[in-house]
Amino acid sequence: MPLDQATFNFSASAYDTLGKTDDERYQTFIDVTEAGYRLGFETVWMAEHNFTDYYPIPSPLLAYAYVASRFPGLGLGTCVLVTPWYDPIRLASEISMLTVLTGAPLHLGVGRGTAPIEYEIYRADMRKSVTLFREGMEVIQLALKGEPFTYDGEEYKVSKPIQIRPHPHPELVNFYGAVIDPKSTEKVANLGFNMLGSSWFPFEVGQSNTANFDNKVAELGGSPRQKAVWVNTLIRDSDEEAVEAGRHHVSEFFKNSVAHYEHGGWDTSDYLQDDPNFAATGKIFSGLKGFADINSEANEKFIQRQFIGSPQTVRERVQKYIDIGYDRIIVQVDLHSVSREDQIRSLTRFAEEVAPEFSTTFQRRMAAV
Repeated sequence: MPLDQATFNFSASAYDTLGKTDDERYQTFIDVTEAGYRLGFETVWMAEHNFTDYYPIPSPLLAYAYVASRFPGLGLGTCVLVTPWYDPIRLASEISMLTVLTGAPLHLGVGRGTAPIEYEIYRADMRKSVTLFREGMEVIQLALKGEPFTYDGEEYKVSKPIQIRPHPHPELVNFYGAVIDPKSTEKVANLGFNMLGSSWFPFEVGQSNTANFDNKVAELGGSPRQKAVWVNTLIRDSDEEAVEAGRHHVSEFFKNSVAHYEHGGWDTSDYLQDDPNFAATGKIFSGLKGFADINSEANEKFIQRQFIGSPQTVRERVQKYIDIGYDRIIVQVDLHSVSREDQIRSLTRFAEEVAPEFSTTFQRRMAAV
């Protein structure tokens, strides 16, 4: 198999077997991060959510200030910072602090979010999410230049020149935009961001998205940009063993997801379909219950796109994602209900039995063991 066509990252979150306390779940996040660091993965990624069991990490940047002190040199990624929930100048200032305190590369996935409960509790107007996201990112990017700036938008205004402190290191900051369809790939390319894809979609959708993104970047006259993808990972000795366990964990994950997005009686699908800016997202959420059904065809097809299987099967799927066009692959072992030990076991097997087939970095590491 061709070497060094992709960089391998991993994800970690406050997830563990059902019934664990938050203290135990956060210890799992720390232990999995330590394992990924020790195994030689380049970057750790985490999601941002609050108020439910769905990725309960409300402040990834705060978590990363701790992670960086424990694991120096580890890259730090987010999937995603939901910028409409923040004051953009404060968010830019916190990003700047991370660049100064850690010196680590930041791979910051950003987006506008789709959870009604979080918009409501954070006192942000979900129907203004497009404007809030666009203007917020413009303010953040201006602030991270480290120079005095002003801004005059519909939602955000900076009338007198200000300069954030500490002075940032913008060369460490890499922004990624989440994509779900060709329209969103063009938006992300136009913003000058890297691309953040998902294994939730069929392979042909992923291939179309990466091709559209590359074509748009080329049209804009830019150099090639990173294309990252999260892929759920559960490695066992045999495909049958992995799939049997995977069906359960995928089902629990999507039950958790549905509960989060419909929390408090919100009918997310209807709400999103009512707003053209959420049309594509609404269609996606309407299918989540299919993924949650352990006996459904949707659950089975989802598993066939993941790194759920024997090492040989996982190697074949890694090659598939590389062939589609992804060059930063995020090994997502932190599925809801997977134990700490099982997360670390799958991450270890990926590093030792899968990644060396594609990476000289992991080959060298295994040779040194």
